[in-house]
Amino acid sequence: MAERPKDSLKFELNERLKTSIRSESYGYVKVLTLYWTEGEIGFREEAQEFGRFVQDIYGYDVEEFEIPTLMSAQSLRGVVLNSAVAAGKHAISSKTQSLLIIHYGGHGDKDDDKHAGQERRSVWAAYAVGGPTLEWYKIQEDLMDFDIDILLILDCCFASQAGRASDRRTGRILALAAAAKNEKTRLPGDDSYTQGIMREMKKLVLENGYTSTLELHQRLLSRKAGLQATPQYIPIRLGHRDNDIRLTSTTVTVSTSADVKVSGSLLRFVLRTENLDRETIQSLMTWLGSDVPVEVTGMEIEEVLVTTKGIHNFLKRARLEETPLSTAMDDSNWREITSAWDRVLDLFHQYDLNSGNDESKERKVLVQNRIESFLSQLRSRNDECLDAVEHSALAASDNLEDFIVDQAIEDPTLQNIGIADQLHLRRIIRSEDTWPGQEKLSGTSAVVAEYKPYSPSRDQSDMEALTARVSQLSALLKANKKTAFRSLRCCGWEDEPANNRFILYFEIPVRFQDPEPEYRSLSDLLKNPRNLGRPSLDARLKVAHILAKAVQSWHNIGWVHEGISSSHILFFVSHQIRAVVYDEPFLQGFDLARPNVAPSIGRYVDDITFNVYRHPARQGPSREGHRKVHDFYSLGVVLLELGLWQDANAIVMPKRGERLEVSTMQEKLQAAARDRLPHYAGVSYEKAVTACLSGQPAVEKDDRNESELAKTFKKLVIDELAQGVRII
Repeated sequence: MAERPKDSLKFELNERLKTSIRSESYGYVKVLTLYWTEGEIGFREEAQEFGRFVQDIYGYDVEEFEIPTLMSAQSLRGVVLNSAVAAGKHAISSKTQSLLIIHYGGHGDKDDDKHAGQERRSVWAAYAVGGPTLEWYKIQEDLMDFDIDILLILDCCFASQAGRASDRRTGRILALAAAAKNEKTRLPGDDSYTQGIMREMKKLVLENGYTSTLELHQRLLSRKAGLQATPQYIPIRLGHRDNDIRLTSTTVTVSTSADVKVSGSLLRFVLRTENLDRETIQSLMTWLGSDVPVEVTGMEIEEVLVTTKGIHNFLKRARLEETPLSTAMDDSNWREITSAWDRVLDLFHQYDLNSGNDESKERKVLVQNRIESFLSQLRSRNDECLDAVEHSALAASDNLEDFIVDQAIEDPTLQNIGIADQLHLRRIIRSEDTWPGQEKLSGTSAVVAEYKPYSPSRDQSDMEALTARVSQLSALLKANKKTAFRSLRCCGWEDEPANNRFILYFEIPVRFQDPEPEYRSLSDLLKNPRNLGRPSLDARLKVAHILAKAVQSWHNIGWVHEGISSSHILFFVSHQIRAVVYDEPFLQGFDLARPNVAPSIGRYVDDITFNVYRHPARQGPSREGHRKVHDFYSLGVVLLELGLWQDANAIVMPKRGERLEVSTMQEKLQAAARDRLPHYAGVSYEKAVTACLSGQPAVEKDDRNESELAKTFKKLVIDELAQGVRII
């Protein structure tokens, strides 16, 4: 046999590039968890736990559905097919693959009464004996018409009866079934099939960075999994690819260290095109922005371009008035958005990244530096464009009927760029709906608990209003939101009248879960720095920028915090390295937080520990209602603490015989910022802190959404903080 030429690998790679083969990751993933509304105890809680698990570990969108006992099949068919339609539309519009995951926890019916014409098909039941049933196999047959991948996770008896083969479509349908046709599986608990699934999924993600359904099934077959029944792996429809689905996170983890180098082999691809015009650029972004295999370690270019592509798709549809928000945006909104988008496109014309025939080392270094500069500026201009779209979308939503806003929330183009979640949060804030009652904590997982005391002398009407506020706050903190908000997800709340307090429960992120999870407030770390070490200057500057962006995110949707202090900034401790994870602060303590539509007076406590963070106008019996500018002041105090790594109470502590007035406290904080911060944290950092402490972000004239205030805060605080830290 003749020897293959030396460049055969290059030839094979080029041949493969000529074909359009999509990778194993997905542009859209939806998880649907199903359980009976009147089913046996445990199924609801376990389904909800599974939903939270996949949301945390993969970042997937999760929807719960309680199967009613009346018109069960009809109701379930509508929900399942609507989810499949949404996934199918996204696959077509984005030209990426979509995945629908359906988890069912409940009973199965043997369906073996031959006299009644039963054929041992997949039938679900609300109870082990008696009660309503539904013919799942009929709904499953309807799913065969969709060109999407579908993963069924069936935790019920006789689960493998769902198996039927077909190859009519390109998408795959696979089933992970808890038991064979003649087997029963365990009820919800530590040894249930769903618990086994979650345990092994977590291990695979930690080991490989993703979950292979084939490898997951192999592990579930092992005795170590501790399952009673024999799990089944059923390729219901193979499509045109193999019978393995790979689950990966929808978020990309970016190193926080500028010194980290990407390891592994480097393959450089040369792209040639006749014309490098804007249309060609969009085509390249569509191609480069598609799914990338997990084996590829360098994701920077692709992720930046995915964002650019998402913005472009929104603008293209909005200009054709194909989005629910199109008609509600006024001319000023469009000018702001198109101006920001033009700056994105102009960037491509400013950079000549072609090295030509010059292959010298110096020329290659120059081109590499220009590429890095290009990517950095592209990311920045993407953010500016997203800010413009977000501001315009939120402002426009205030003038629309609720059903139109709901349509916008379901719009795939808005979901892709994160605006749909913002609209949902604004919807919660503006809504006059009655929020759900108490959601007491279920399960044994560790949580972060926050206690909200109230006066025992409150009358009934006050308690009803306060309870409604806590319920709304819980709904807001539970809803999906981008990481920039830096808040833990609320998983329940309850009223303790005996102790005159509410309790809010927050989930601990999966990456920090441990048999004995540990976290510290910034206040604790400032007072006891020796136990876990002090952060570097770079780390402190990064935390400051993250917190300022978090406050900006909450204000953008119309919500003020009202309790920003070092006691309400949390950091988790990594037990692996026995150190505080400083680059992931969480903003908690939304004790008195409320919409910015009406000022809040709140309860006043004359305590220096709290007063040091309060704006002077917010102190004393005749204080003003809380506004965004008051949050800025509180943030400034926290930023001062970070810059000096010193507790604010120590900064303002009066000398012997000195009377500490409100004005004196502010003067001491401003003096510390002016005299000490330039040395400890830099001039730009000092400017940002001084702006917060002196009330500079305030403006005289503004619209009802305080757009000018937001711009001023960004310019005087966020942009100045960014000068002192390399934002990755």
